[in-house]
Amino acid sequence: MTRICDIELIKNRWLGIETTQISEATKIKNYILSTFSSLFKIEKIYLDDVGYILIKVYLKAIKSGKIENVKSLGVSIIVKEKEEKIRNEIKKNYLIFDRKNTIQLRVDDTMIFYGTTNK
Repeated sequence: MTRICDIELIKNRWLGIETTQISEATKIKNYILSTFSSLFKIEKIYLDDVGYILIKVYLKAIKSGKIENVKSLGVSIIVKEKEEKIRNEIKKNYLIFDRKNTIQLRVDDTMIFYGTTNK
């Protein structure tokens, strides 16, 4: 399943986290590592400063399990084994937080995670 985040329709300049001049880059990278690295390989991290910081993270599921950091992420994430069935809502427009739903993936699935933070 492929979905395009609405921000990609207006945003075309992402900077790799290692090359950006955003002072919060190290803090953001550490947060991403601590949040996702137990279940995902973090393939790429991009940032941009548009008055607040936009974050784009390419993730590949490597292990089954659950991330329940709902307060911080806005959603729960479940990674299931390759052969298991998953169920997700197809699309919600202008979604900011969806605390009552869970994103389901399988091992070897990829996901692009978008987030924002204040400076």
